[in-house]
Amino acid sequence: GGMPMAAAPSPADLPTSTHRLTEAEALAVLETFVREEASADRFSGAVLVAKDGGVLFSKAYGLADRERETPNTVPTRFRIGSMNKMFTAVAIMQLVEAGKVDLKAPLGTYLTDYPNREIAEQVTIHQLLTHTGGTGDIFGPEFEAHREELRTLADYVELYGERGPEFDPGSQWVYSNYGFILLGAVIEAVTGQSYYDYVREHIYEPAGMTRTGSLPEVKEVPDRAVGYMDLSGGTDWQPNTETLPYRGTSAGGGYSTVGDFARFADALLNHELLNPDSTDLLITGKEEIEP
Repeated sequence: GGMPMAAAPSPADLPTSTHRLTEAEALAVLETFVREEASADRFSGAVLVAKDGGVLFSKAYGLADRERETPNTVPTRFRIGSMNKMFTAVAIMQLVEAGKVDLKAPLGTYLTDYPNREIAEQVTIHQLLTHTGGTGDIFGPEFEAHREELRTLADYVELYGERGPEFDPGSQWVYSNYGFILLGAVIEAVTGQSYYDYVREHIYEPAGMTRTGSLPEVKEVPDRAVGYMDLSGGTDWQPNTETLPYRGTSAGGGYSTVGDFARFADALLNHELLNPDSTDLLITGKEEIEP
């Protein structure tokens, strides 16, 4: 599920700024707004609001599978796209705390046989985390041609590892999915574990996230919603199955639930995943992005 947030108009019944909403009023406005969006088929998914670890509101709307008419529920697993990146960033910071990764070190410190020497020697872990390394994307013609064969992080590195940087590392901010594939490869190199095992053991399990993962699309995952896209402007929803990678990666494509996301936020802010300094570093904005 999901909708472009820019497309969401302000609810007409939102009181003016002279009156600060009570919690109950704010939740009532939210509920009305989401219900209207869902009934107009502009939103399908689950909504959860939590405060200080307590859930104030959680409801699901629309269908997880339109063909089978399976309704969304609060525990429905939705594909979370690039939200995997935040798990990858937490994992890297855990390894920084453990003394296994240095944010200032170049990529080649950890991926010693990385094919493109320029990237290996010049792009730092910090630059990968902040999308300033010039490492480019994974989507495009090569991805389309090899979508089904790209099964491990190493497969992506093999396909894109010869490419040089798109710009002088550190000189610009350009969102890079491939940069987060490389961070996943670093996690694998320094831990000797697969990316998936590492984040499960060191992030999902400690946070109590039992419904989050990145199992391949061919695996049966209970309660995993079908993703839909509409290329016609609101009337013709088609499954996005043919666009999905073989499985989610350190750059995105896993699945989770609103409850697990709340547990993740809670564990992070309570310093159960990282120490206070690392947590602050993680959640503080880094780059001034020109509009």
